[in-house]
Amino acid sequence: MSRIFVPTIFAHGSDITGRSDLPIPFWLFGYMSIVALVGSVVLLTLFWKNSKLEEASKFSYEIKSRLVIGGWKALNAILRLISLALFLTVLLAALFGELGGRNSIFPVSVFIIFWVGLTFLSGILGNTWQTLSPFDTIACCTKWIRDKWQTKVAAKKNASAKISPPKIPPVKIIPPTSNINSWLAIIGLFVFLCLELVHPDNSGTRLVGFLILIYTIIMLLGASFFGRSWLREADAFSLLHRFIGSLGIFSSRDNNKNAKNNNPKISVPFTQTAQLQLTLPEVIFVIVFLGSTTFDGVTNTDFLPESSNWVVNGFGLIVTIALVGIVYFLAMFISAAQTGADHIKLARQFAHSLIPIALAYAVAHYFSALLDGWQIFLPLLSDPFKQGWDLFGTAHFIKDFSLSPITIGWVQGLSIVIGHIWGVFLAHDRALAIWPTNQKAANRSQYPLVVVMVGYTFLGLWLLLNA
Repeated sequence: MSRIFVPTIFAHGSDITGRSDLPIPFWLFGYMSIVALVGSVVLLTLFWKNSKLEEASKFSYEIKSRLVIGGWKALNAILRLISLALFLTVLLAALFGELGGRNSIFPVSVFIIFWVGLTFLSGILGNTWQTLSPFDTIACCTKWIRDKWQTKVAAKKNASAKISPPKIPPVKIIPPTSNINSWLAIIGLFVFLCLELVHPDNSGTRLVGFLILIYTIIMLLGASFFGRSWLREADAFSLLHRFIGSLGIFSSRDNNKNAKNNNPKISVPFTQTAQLQLTLPEVIFVIVFLGSTTFDGVTNTDFLPESSNWVVNGFGLIVTIALVGIVYFLAMFISAAQTGADHIKLARQFAHSLIPIALAYAVAHYFSALLDGWQIFLPLLSDPFKQGWDLFGTAHFIKDFSLSPITIGWVQGLSIVIGHIWGVFLAHDRALAIWPTNQKAANRSQYPLVVVMVGYTFLGLWLLLNA
C-alpha cells in the first residue's frame, strides 16, 4: 500500500517496528502468542469433544419485527443509492479527473475506503457488499424496469387482441456452473491485486478507471444473461465479502441460499463461518487473498524490499501465493495420510479456518493505512473533481487523528494471534463434525494444520517486526 500517495501515510507495517514501543519485549510477545495458540489446541482437545457450530440456528436470532424489517429495507435502499452515487463519482474521477493521490478521489476510495475499510466493516457487521454492490443495484433496477415494460406491453397486446395470444416461453440461458463462476472471481481478484500491489503508480494512471469500467460491463452483462444470483459467485468482491462477512454479527443471505426468507438475523461472530462449505476454486480464492497480504508484508521488509519493476512485483506476488497454497495443501496431504481421507476433500473442508487468519492479516497490514486514509477521503468527498466545491462541508477538513505506536502495535500483533486462534477453533469443530465417533482421527487431522498456523504466526509477527 505504500505506493499509494506518500510512503509515510501507507507504510502500514512501520507502526509496529522497534519493539521498544511495546510494554514487553517483542520476543516475549511472540512466545506468549505461540503458547496461547498451542494452549488453545490443548484446551479444545480436552474440553471441546463434540461439534457444536454446524447448526446455525443455535447461534442466530431472526428479527421478525415489522418495524425493524421496514426500517432495514428503507436503510438498505438509501445505502444502495449512496453507494451507487459514490461509485459513479469515483469512476468519472478515474476516467476524466485529475491524477495523483491527493488530487483525485479514486485512489483513496478504491484502495483504502473500499478495499480496506469495507472489508473490515464486513468482518464486524457481516456481508456489506450484498447491500453496497453497485453492480447488484444496477442489475436490480434494470430488472425492475424491464419487468415493468414487459408487463405493460403484454397488457396492451391482451387488450387489443380478441383472443389471448399464445404464451411463448422465454429463452433460457443456462448459467455457468459454480466452479466456473468462482474461477472468474479468482481472475477478478488477482487483477485487482496486481493493480494494487504490482503496478508502480496506481494513483497516477487511467488504467484504474478503464479496468473498473470493463469489470462493470462484464458484471452487468453476466447479470443480464444469468440473473442477479450470478453476481454472488462471479463477482470477486461479492465472494470475498461473503467469506469475510461470515465472521460478522449479521447473517448474510448469501451464506444460506436455501433460507425461506431474507429477514435479518443476528448471529454469534464466526458461527456463520462454520457453516461454509467451500468448493476447490473457492479454496484457491481464499489462498490468493491470504497470499496477497503476506506478499504486501514481505515487500515492506528489508528481506524483499518494494520494487518499482512491475514484472518483479508480479512474479513475487505469484510466488508468495503459490507458497501459501503449497504449504496449506501439503498440510492437508499429511492429514489425509494420517486419517485415510482424501486430501482434496480435506482441503475443501478445512479452508474456512483460513478466513479469520486472512482478515487478521488484513487488519495487521492495513489498519494504520485506514486511520490515515479516511482523513484524505473526507475533503475529497466534498470536492471530488477539484473544482473548489464543498458539497458536504468537509472540503477543508483537517484532523490529525492517529493512535500511538503502542496502540497500533498491540492491534496489529493481537489481530494475528486472535485470528490464528479462531482458525484453530473452527478447524477443531469441523474435524469433530467429520469424525464424530473417532476423536483420535479428528485430533490427528488437525496437527499438520496447527503446525502451519504456528509457523504462519511467527511469519506474521516477524513481518510486522521488520516492516
